[in-house]
Amino acid sequence: MTKPAKKPLHAPTLHHLEQLMDGLLEGVILMDPTGIILSANPAALKMHGVATLED
Repeated sequence: MTKPAKKPLHAPTLHHLEQLMDGLLEGVILMDPTGIILSANPAALKMHGVATLED
């Protein structure tokens, strides 16, 4: 019989996930179901020639 997988010691926090996304070389844009951009990592901003989402 197989043993159930152990649960992680802790779930990643929003801060940890933001750090991970910021470190990616690939551009990542997070949108809501209506197409509104919620966030974008630095690589995505650079790809689109803007410094911030407000640009």
